Amino acid sequence: MNKQDVLSRLEAERAALNGLIEPLTPEQFLAAGQGGYCVKDILAVLAVRVSRVVTLLFSAERGRQPPELHAILGESGNTGAQESAELDTLSDALKNRPLHLVLSDHHGAHRQLLRRLAGWSEVDLIDRRKYRWARGHSIADLVLSQVAEQDAACRAIIAAMLQKP
Repeated sequence: MNKQDVLSRLEAERAALNGLIEPLTPEQFLAAGQGGYCVKDILAVLAVRVSRVVTLLFSAERGRQPPELHAILGESGNTGAQESAELDTLSDALKNRPLHLVLSDHHGAHRQLLRRLAGWSEVDLIDRRKYRWARGHSIADLVLSQVAEQDAACRAIIAAMLQKP
């Protein structure tokens, strides 16, 4: 894997997700779906996760451990109950955020992620030993698991929600 592979995967997953949500009406964004969550709630939580990764990159560039490392490293190993509890907590905190701001957060966090990644060298991005706090993961691994894989998972959830009558 190289830097271009990481960027290409991020762009492809985000384009697929955006392709699914762009034609939605405000009513579709706000209609309750899986677990009582609406599309807006899912996008709001996704924007928080992407923002965490931007903070991770910012911290790593300065030689510091990211402040929300537990959330980033823990999400891939969480049980379903832990993941659901985190979703509930974030969703409750963001429930009243207006749709236009959630969409702005969704797009803005991704733009900031790409800007931040542009400054990274390929070596620093893929080195699994450089950052001890990453516990054997490269920055690229963390970015892909927290952004590209989450985009794909959210896209699948939203697609299923939209197929239900």
